[in-house]
Amino acid sequence: MRFRAAHAAYLLLLARTSLAEQCQAISSQESARFETFLRAWYQLPSHQSLTLIDSSAVDSSCYRKLVFRASMRAPLLTLYLTPDGKHLVSGVMDLTVDPAVAQRKMRQELAATLASGAWLIRGDEEA
Repeated sequence: MRFRAAHAAYLLLLARTSLAEQCQAISSQESARFETFLRAWYQLPSHQSLTLIDSSAVDSSCYRKLVFRASMRAPLLTLYLTPDGKHLVSGVMDLTVDPAVAQRKMRQELAATLASGAWLIRGDEEA
């Protein structure tokens, strides 16, 4: 019985380790690839740039939140990279949560942001 428990713990640790390896940070090469792709997708003029300014894990499923800033006056662009690294999507909805709870949480986060005196737009405050 002890062997089974130790074996199960080892497999759990191995699964977490492999998950952590899969969810690695975005490399500079990947960042450049995303920026190049998005410049072409949005048909930006050659004198305009698009820069990845933030990338963070959404949760343990390896979706990555990517935030881009354009060199022109424009809101920040937030996209999500799918775990397989093949698709950029504009939103992610968690099917494991109650939609009413998720919407209430989003409203509470917005109210907290507004109460803190934050700007209602995203981007450079001096723009």
